[in-house]
Order: sequence, then structure tokens, then C-alpha cells
Amino acid sequence: MSGDPVGNDEPLAAFGLPNPTDPYAALPDTVVHGVFRDTAGALMSEYTRLALLAPSEPERRRWRARSTDVLDRRQRVPADDRAALLDHVERWRAELTELRER
Repeated sequence: MSGDPVGNDEPLAAFGLPNPTDPYAALPDTVVHGVFRDTAGALMSEYTRLALLAPSEPERRRWRARSTDVLDRRQRVPADDRAALLDHVERWRAELTELRER
């Protein structure tokens, strides 16, 4: 039935609800790119924090290398590749969560 918020014929966004398979579906690509860059920045900051707190030089180098890797990946992902941006956001958020729970 058209217009029925419970039915499957209407997009969830029409009712102000997030799409469970893509919570970013209602956001423009520029906002998704901003989320991507912010998430990369947060992860690089966490790696930098861990490098500063590292008890040894090899561990400091390892955290710095991981930060540099995120920077490199952030620069390589095309700004208009929404799927790649969101893939990185999800992976980086999972990594941040894991690091912060240590």
C-alpha cells in the first residue's frame, strides 16, 4: 500500500528514518566525504597518542607507520567513490573502537 510507513514500497528516508543497510543514505556525498576525513583524522590522532605513550622506539615507529598508512589511504580514495569512503569509515571506526577499549 503506497504511503504506508510499515510497507516495503516506500523508502525509509521518506519517513525520516535511517536506512538500516546504509545509515548515510540520506546524506549528500560531500557530507560522507567529510565523515571519511574526520574518521581518518580521529584514527591518526589515536595512533599518534599511542606513539607518544609507547614504551619503546620500535613500538613508536609501529604506531607512526600506521598513522602514515591511514593518511596515505585517505589521499588515495577518490572523493566521489561513496562505497569506498563508507567502507573505510566502517573499518576505521571499528579500529578506533578496538584501540580505545585497550
